[in-house]
Formats: sequence, C-alpha cells, structure tokens
Amino acid sequence: MLIFSGPSSAVTAKLLMDGLDGTEVGGTGFFYFNVTIGGNERIPITDFSIDGLPDINGSPDGRLVFGPGDVGTVVGETATSGNYIIELVKIHGWVGGENCGYGYGQGYGYGYGYDYGYGYGYESNYDYAPYLGYGYGYPFIDYGCSYGYGYDCDYGYGYGYDCGYGYGYGYGYESPDSRYTELAYRITVNTTGATVGTYDTVGTVNTGASGKSHFATSATSFTLVGTSSPIVTNASASRDPILNDNGRPRSPGTNAAVLSANVTDDGSGVSSVTINLTPIGGSAAQPMACVGDDRWEVTTNAVRGVNLTNQLVISATDNAGNCNDSVAIALTVLRRGDVYRDNIIGVDDAFYVLDYLDDPDAVIEPPSVLVGDVVDRYGRPEGDGVVDRIDALYLMECTIGAKDAP
Repeated sequence: MLIFSGPSSAVTAKLLMDGLDGTEVGGTGFFYFNVTIGGNERIPITDFSIDGLPDINGSPDGRLVFGPGDVGTVVGETATSGNYIIELVKIHGWVGGENCGYGYGQGYGYGYGYDYGYGYGYESNYDYAPYLGYGYGYPFIDYGCSYGYGYDCDYGYGYGYDCGYGYGYGYGYESPDSRYTELAYRITVNTTGATVGTYDTVGTVNTGASGKSHFATSATSFTLVGTSSPIVTNASASRDPILNDNGRPRSPGTNAAVLSANVTDDGSGVSSVTINLTPIGGSAAQPMACVGDDRWEVTTNAVRGVNLTNQLVISATDNAGNCNDSVAIALTVLRRGDVYRDNIIGVDDAFYVLDYLDDPDAVIEPPSVLVGDVVDRYGRPEGDGVVDRIDALYLMECTIGAKDAP
C-alpha cells in the first residue's frame, strides 16, 4: 500500500517552548506543537508524542502522548492528560469521513475520507464531468483493503476498493494558499511535581508505518526554575577597618576594601548580586562582579559612616526573581587623625598624641598608626608608618585652619 506520495520534508513538526521557559516549579506555563503537511504528502497518523518533558502526571518518564481523535477537530476543543491540557488552536485542510474509495466507470472518480485523517478528500468521489462513483467496502483498523463494487451514475457498474488505516491519512496539495494541512495545539502545563532544571524536548508525529515511522522536530530547550532564593556565604571585607576618604592621599589601600561573597543558586542560576553602600556614602544597589568560582566582589571606599561599624547588605537575585538579602558585610570606618575618637579633628587629638609620646601610660590606648600617622617628616600626606610629634604638629595646625583635614 502506498503510504508516502511525496518527500518527507513536506511534513514539518515544530515545538515552541517560550511560554514554558522560566516557569517556577509549581506554576503554570504553556507551549505549542504544530504539524504541517505540504505538497502531495500523504501519511498515516497514529498519534503525537513529546519527549523530554518533566516526569509528572501525564508525562511519565517525560513522555506525553495524544492523538488527533483525543482532542477533536474543532478549534477550542481540549483534552486533559494529568497535568496537561491540550487545546486545538488551529486546523486547516482537514476532511473527515468514514469511507474512501476509487470508483471505475466510464470516468474516474476518487476520494479519500478518514475517521481522523489529515487533508483534502472527496467524500462523494466526484471527479466532475458527469461522473459520480460510490465506493463500497469495509474499512478496518491498521493496514488493509476491503473490496466492493462501485456504481457510476451514468455508465453503470464500476469497480472500487476501500482502504482503512487506524486514524487515517494526511494529504496535502502542492499549491500554496489554502491547499495544505495544518494542526496547532496549545498545551498548558501545571509544573507541580517537576524537577528544577533544563529540559531538551522533541516532538514526533508517529505514523506506525514501516519505511517512515515518524517525523520529528529538532530538539528545543526550556528551563524550569526553583522558588528558593540564592545562597550567600563567606561574606567578608579584605580590610576592616578602613579610613574615611576625603580626597587627601593616604597610605595605599588604607581607605579601600574589597567586599566579596560566594553566591550559589540550585535552580535558575544567579542573575545579579548587589550591595547597599549607602551607609558609607555609596549606591543603594552597587553591582558586584562575578570573578569566578561563584565569588562576587566589588571594591569601595567610604565618605560617610565614620566611627561606625556599618552593615552593608548584599542582595542576590536569581533568574526566577527570587532574592536573598539576609546577609551583610560589616565594615568599620575611622576618621584619619581622630585619635581621640570624637569624630572631630582638633586640639584634643594633638594633645592625645603628645601625651602618649611623653608618657605612654597617660592615655587609655596608644594612637593607632592607621589613624594617627597623618604626615611624614617632609610633610608628605602618605605618612611614614609612625605616630610622632610631626603628626601632632599637623593636627594642631588643622585646628587653626592652617592645614587641610588629614
């Protein structure tokens, strides 16, 4: 029995997964499955299958199977299979019938009709002119032909035969415009029970025939994402405390810190990581950069938050929009020259240094080099790594406005 009357390329099947990609597990998405039969192609169809879906109710082992007869042939009709609702959204070039036959008389009449088949057919076997043939017979499931007599209205008896096959044949004409066959299905998926991850799906038109048993789509990917937020660990500052920044040079690195953290996500992947630097005078959502191995970082200085231990909150967001903002990096900012720790540069700072130099036991604690080393013996602002009378003199001059704030 002739099954294929044209090249297999005349049958195309496509999966469009955009409406399901990025869906959170437990949510609802959708995809489309389209089948088109082009010029002079005739195929038997047993069912459609879509492989590579989640292993959920309706697609055990990731396989959803349905036939044209399961859904119906009227736009808007639906069928339910577990978590799937399959809706016919487009139909073109479809003719249904119960008999198909060839009638032979003075003229030649032909037609194809199917229980559930694709394509254009002539249910009454018209071949125009004065000929009208009736095909008689008994179609049955799967391959087979049953024979009977055909009657020609004008010229007497003819001879015909009838073919039956499962759900019928698809038949397309080689002209553009209206002479092709198409079915399009919109398949809605409740993803409850699915596993987070990326799926590679393939749709198939199954013919059940030898020689060309199926027509398949190319593989199409979509990703289901989780509802859990990214995980933030190992948050730290490369230097803590740091000096405030007022534009005057400091010993290299003393006024900057690298803020970093490890960020991972077991679902859709990390989309962005930001940190709130407003406590130290920066952006409320300063982007952090991924430097590899799930490590994200940014380098910052501080123009505010002096004499405070500032909590800089990290916000890690995944591709599903889930955000974790429960982790912060603590960063203490000290004012350079403020050895007295009252957030004012004045005479108290100068005397604190002098008191320490004269009698180390006279002060509560020694002035730290980080804060108290404001100048070297030549007046250079980077300092020289010690706190001495030159630093005290500079601080005294600051109180009368003779020197810039350190």
